Order: sequence, then structure tokens, then C-alpha cells
Amino acid sequence: MKQTDEKNRISQQTDDMNTQKANQLSADSTDTADELLEEAMASSIRRLSDEYRSIPVPPAMKERVQTAICKTDEPSGRSSEKNNSAKSSRRAPVIMLRTIQTTAAALLTITVLANLSPQTAYAMEKIPILGAITHVVTFRTYEKQEGKTEAKVEVPKIESENSSGFSQAAEKVNRSAEEYTNQIIEQFEADVAEDGSENPHALYSDYKVVTDNERFFTLRIDTLEIMASGAQSVKLYTIDKTTDQIVTLSDLFPDNNDYISFLSDAVKTQMRQNMEADSGLIYFLDQGMDSDFTSVKPDQDFYINESGHLVLVFDEYEVAPGYMGIVEIELPDSVYRLSS
Repeated sequence: MKQTDEKNRISQQTDDMNTQKANQLSADSTDTADELLEEAMASSIRRLSDEYRSIPVPPAMKERVQTAICKTDEPSGRSSEKNNSAKSSRRAPVIMLRTIQTTAAALLTITVLANLSPQTAYAMEKIPILGAITHVVTFRTYEKQEGKTEAKVEVPKIESENSSGFSQAAEKVNRSAEEYTNQIIEQFEADVAEDGSENPHALYSDYKVVTDNERFFTLRIDTLEIMASGAQSVKLYTIDKTTDQIVTLSDLFPDNNDYISFLSDAVKTQMRQNMEADSGLIYFLDQGMDSDFTSVKPDQDFYINESGHLVLVFDEYEVAPGYMGIVEIELPDSVYRLSS
């Protein structure tokens, strides 16, 4: 009887040990499965990012979508800390993976469609959740590649509701931007027709939003033309949201009838200070030559930067040698500062 009890006790201990080993193996297997799922998630996200980077979309849209894609590349430590309870469910990583894949794929699809078809871009703008992505859409894309000639011009369109504060001004900007880009395209076509497609000609034009605060909204169009040499030019449209009007320099200085002379002197002073601080900077100033900068234009391009300062923008060769490209002169508080 005692031998039977001893055998039963030993058998029970053996069963307990086997159960513990089985549980341990199960736990290890689960941990391994979790690691494999996390690795699969990371691999999938990297693949989606690589696929995104290989899609030839305009830089203006690429930057916005890149920000969204990069967010999915970030470690998930913070979110896992906030959702410890979700770790108990082994389905959570799978759901998260599918969600990330779906979201990233949707962003990629939206970006491509918004740049392939103006009609598609307009439709996307009407979906509230996508407003931040397609607020300024590509109205039309002009492309040409023949012989040694190449061109790509993105024509922007501001999609703005009445509640934005600048719907009427946005329509004026849209018309002006289309006219401006059409002139650039027509000149390019004329140059190619005159010189032939076997002579190198290139035209690239793109856009971006440089200011979007409570008071001002500024759309910028950058253009690069290449023939015997290259030339960069810029066009900026600034809208005052409080008046729903396109802003000119004179609007910024309503009490100064001689704002042109005032700004011209301020630009010269800032140029001298910039050259004194950086020997690599050279402006056409104080050289006693016909090319010396003398005055800003009444329609000089400008914008208000994040610091609330007025920045005057000059085309390549306008006030400096070509190596300096587009020249931006930021003026101090004493000249202009946007009230906070």
C-alpha cells in the first residue's frame, strides 16, 4: 500500500513538472510569436516606406505624405505603455499591422491620384479627414520630354471653404497662378520651337505653402529655367485672412506713402550687415555699377515668416551673383513685425 502511495506521489510530481515545462514552452512560443509579429510589422512598414519613396510624386505632396509615413516608422514604445491592457490580446499586433498597412497604402493611393487627375484631387479635398493633405492641390500638370528638352510644371489650386477666411482671395490667386504658369509654359514652347528640340532646354516649376498662420497665408511658386545657363525665379501670393484680400507691400505700410524708399534703404542696410557677418555673401551693392541694387519694386515678392518678420524675395541675378540663387532678405523688427 505504501509503495502504491509512493508511486502515485512520484507520478503526480512528474505530471506537475511536465505541466510546468509545457507552460514554459507555451510562454516561450508565445513570446517568439510576438517577436515575429513585431518583426513582420517593422518589415512591412519599411517596405511601404520604400514603395512610397519610389513613387514619382511632386515634392510638395511628397513632403506631406513622407511626414505621415515616417510616423508609422517610429518605435511603438509610447503607445504600448499607454495600452498595456491590449498586450493581453494576441490579436492586437495583427490588427495594428493591418491598420498601419491600410493607412499607409491609402495615403500613397491618395497622393498618386491627387496628382494624376485634377478631378480626383478636388474630390479628395471634399473629404474632411484629408483636408490637411490636399488643401492645396495640383490643378494641372504640364509635362514635355522630346529630344534634349524636358519640362514639368505643377499648377496649384487652393481649395478653401468660406469658413477659412480667404475663399474669395483664394480664387483670385488661383486665376493669377494659372495665368503665370501658362505664360512660363508658352515661353518655353516658343523657345523650343525656335531653337529646336535637340538644343538643351528644361523647365521645372513647383509650389509650396510658406506661411499659414492666423493672419496670413502665402503660396510660393518656384521656377527653374535652363537653356545656355540656369535661372531661378519665384512668385509669391500672400492673403490676409482677416480681409479676404491679396496683400501688397503698400497694404503693410498704409501710413507710409514713401514705403518704397523706406524698404529700399532697409534692404541695403541689411545687405551690408549680412556681408559683414558672412564673407561668402555678395550683393550688387556699393560697386558703382549699373547693376547695383537701387530700389525694391512696388510689386516685390515677399512673405511674413514664422517670426513675424517681413522677408523680401529676389530672383536669381536680380541683386546678387548667380551662385547665390534666390535671395531672401529678412528685415528686422524696426521695419516690420506682425503683431501677435
